[in-house]
Formats: sequence, C-alpha cells, structure tokens
Amino acid sequence: MYLLIGTSFDACIAQVSRKLQAKGEAVLVTPEPLAGAGQVRWELSTAQSSSHLDIDQRRIADTDWRGVVVRSSVPVQPEGWDSKDYSYIQAESQSALLAWLRSLPCPVVNPARAETFYRERTLPEQRVWLSKAGLPTSPVLLTNSPAQARRFARRWAGSLSYVPLTSSTRYPIDSESQWAELERLMERFPVCLMQPDGPSIYLSLAGDTLVWSEEPDLGRVKGRLEAAVRRLAELLGVQMVEVEIQLTDGQARAFGFSLRPEFGLYSEAQQEALAEGVVAALEGVRA
Repeated sequence: MYLLIGTSFDACIAQVSRKLQAKGEAVLVTPEPLAGAGQVRWELSTAQSSSHLDIDQRRIADTDWRGVVVRSSVPVQPEGWDSKDYSYIQAESQSALLAWLRSLPCPVVNPARAETFYRERTLPEQRVWLSKAGLPTSPVLLTNSPAQARRFARRWAGSLSYVPLTSSTRYPIDSESQWAELERLMERFPVCLMQPDGPSIYLSLAGDTLVWSEEPDLGRVKGRLEAAVRRLAELLGVQMVEVEIQLTDGQARAFGFSLRPEFGLYSEAQQEALAEGVVAALEGVRA
C-alpha cells in the first residue's frame, strides 16, 4: 500500500497514483491521514515503535506501507473552532503527522524538516540554503532609509521589488505612488528589497529526475545549476524541490525554492518524467 498525502486534484498526486496503480499497487490518497476520517494507534516504547491506521474501512499497519509521498497536509477544518484553539489543533495535528512519518520503515518522499513542513521559508531564510547549495542569488537590501532604498534602485533604473519578511510574495516598486507607500512602511520598520522581477524559468528535481520548464541557453552554467539543485535537496533532506531562476544581464540567479514543484509549469511529457522520478524514489530506485 502506498500513501499519497495530498488531493487527487493535484497533478503530481494524480499522476503518481495512476503510475502506481498501473503497476498493480494499492494507493491511498488523503490530505489528512491521522485526522478526519482516519483513526491512528501509535505505540512507542524504548524498544520499538508500532502503529496502525484505520481508514476507509481498512486497517493498515506501519509495516504495510511500501512508500509515502508528502505533497501537502491540510489540517482539520476551522469550522466550530475558536481561532486560538484552531491554531493549537492545527499545530498538534501537523506535529503528530511529522513525527509519525519519521517512524515509518518505508521510503518517504519529502518528509522535510519541521521548519520547512509547517510553512514555506521566507526570502532571507531561502537565500541561506540557496547559497549553501552553491546557487547564485541576487543582491538584497534590508533598510528603513528611503535614501538608501533609492540608491539601491538606481541599479535597475529606479525600480525594485519589495519582499515582506513574512512571505515569499514580491511587490513591484516602479512608480512614485508605490515609492510613497514603501516609504510610509519604512517609517515603521525595515523593508527587504531586491531587483525587479523578470521572466522566470524553473528547475525541478523529483528523485533523480531533473526537468527545466524551458530549455535555457546557459552552456556550462546549466550543469552547475543542476548539481547545485541536487545539493539543495540533500541539504533539505527532500527528494522533490523546485528552484525559480531568473536570467538578468546574462547571469542566472536563484530567486527562491518550493518543496512542491508546480506540475502546471511543465509540458505533459515533463510532468510524466517528474512523476516517474517520484515513483522511482518511492521504490528506492536510483539512476
């Protein structure tokens, strides 16, 4: 039995499920295996860990799982919960799932660390990991000085992007009204600024399979970027990762990464290749 944590509306889950079923494998797709419709019994002692899951009128022991894909985890629904209680329930639910995944004896694709499981990393955090992996990044300025911000923007003809420290969203600053809004923010706190957005290409890793959203003309740099993405996955302890790359002034720079490659960015053949990579990782097969 294979467990795919996510929804059937996700192209990754749908294609991996189809490939496994074509091999005659049983597959369970659920966004929330340890809550909702499922009931878990997990016993821990000094000597052993054993668990079973009752779901869909089936009892599945931890030794019955042949592999798990962690694509997304949807916590219990907020209806009927006070917001403070809901935050607690959400954290408890995800903590239990994260710990349970670590206890399973089968391959787990993208078990992730706690800090990457609960939320996407913000830009400053991501840059640390991108740099550790050897991926080039664009310059960033953190400041509450309008003069420093304007000076920084001169590199790009007076434009730049504002990136909140609590999200990975990038807001363009390329008009006087937007600059006025940004300067009002700087009266309260420092802001994170980087070069303006340009066209992005994406490089995804699934197991041993690397796929570009479009073929870049990068010469030898292409191979170095691919090797760096493999190192990034190793550093994060995952088998799936997607890196956003922008080409500016003839140079490739990594702008961020996601632990959930967006299949919609790729052709059907590329999606098939990514799904095959996930299945191979589940089966413990390496190229």
